[in-house]
Parts: sequence; structure tokens; C-alpha cells
Amino acid sequence: MELTRSDCDILSFLKKNDYTNQLRSATLQEIMKITNNSRPTTYRKMMNLKKYGYVEKGCKSVNADTFYLCGKGNKIVEKSESSTSNLVNREYIANISYDNDSVRAKLADIIARGLMLKSIAVNAGLSESELPRFKNGVDSLKDSDVRLLAEYLNAVVIPQWNTVMPEKKLMTMRERILASKNKPKGLSALEELKAKRISK
Repeated sequence: MELTRSDCDILSFLKKNDYTNQLRSATLQEIMKITNNSRPTTYRKMMNLKKYGYVEKGCKSVNADTFYLCGKGNKIVEKSESSTSNLVNREYIANISYDNDSVRAKLADIIARGLMLKSIAVNAGLSESELPRFKNGVDSLKDSDVRLLAEYLNAVVIPQWNTVMPEKKLMTMRERILASKNKPKGLSALEELKAKRISK
């Protein structure tokens, strides 16, 4: 079976949303939003994909049929994703700028994010004495060195750490009971709210 663009869109949608098992499967309604086709047309497409082993039927959602991606369909999607990423990488490499000023700016950015100048020099295969002078704008590098440095800097990935905020501790049942016993008697719920607002 030769897949159409619509078929590939459906397979990509199933993969992207992790509809890959019987319990985690997409309804026909969800798939119709992707294809912009009528219900019968979408159903025929799905049954055709099922016939050739790209998708399988999942658990029913109320009365609706659901579908999920099978191994064969997964291979098709991965193959298309890898060819797309290779194309993007080739375009990215072709667009790398090798002039001294842009490489110097990229170097300053990478250093500001925490990578040491010495490690950049060692890993890029450049002289440790020339790189600081280049960074400060005193000297320029040879074209071959600029190319090496630019390619290294574009390959560098510096992870971003997520700061963890301390979770607000919830009151236990015992603490709630004690707090309710300690509240002043005689105030209605409305008066308590007003008192809280005033105290803030």
C-alpha cells in the first residue's frame, strides 16, 4: 500500500500524542480533526491503515472506535522523522556564519552560560593563548580556526537546570482539627473571612 500525505499525517498524529497501545488510543473524532474529512472517509482510511498493519483498533470509548499506532506504522513515522531531521541539520550547518564577529558573540554567549574558555580551546583544538585574545577582540583567528570554533560552538549544548520550588506543606487532619478548636468562638464564617482580609 502506498501511503498518502493524509495517511502520514494520521500516523504522525498518533505517534506525537503517544497513541501507541490499546488503552491509549485516539477516537475517530480526534483523527477527523487532523484529516479534515468526513466521518465515513476517515473511518475508511483507518480501516485501510488497519488492513495493512499500520494501526490497530483500541478499546472503545463509549461507543466510538479508537485506533493506535502499531510497529509498522511506528517505523514509517520514525523513518520520515529521521530524514526530516537530517535535512534540517544539513540546512543548519549550511547557515552557520563563520565571520569573526558572529563567532565571537557566540563564544561570549557560551562562556556566559558557564562553559570555561580553556575547555572550549581544548575541545575545539585551538591554542589556549589565542582564544582569550580573540574573545576580547584583540586578535582575529585564521579562517580555518574560526570554522573549527564555530562548528564546535554550534554543537555545544549546555543543559538548563530547573529550580525546584519547595512545595507548600498541606495541613494534616490533626492540624486542621487543632486549628478549628483554636479559632475564636462566636464568629460566623463571613466574619472570619472579613477578619482574614483585614489582617492581610
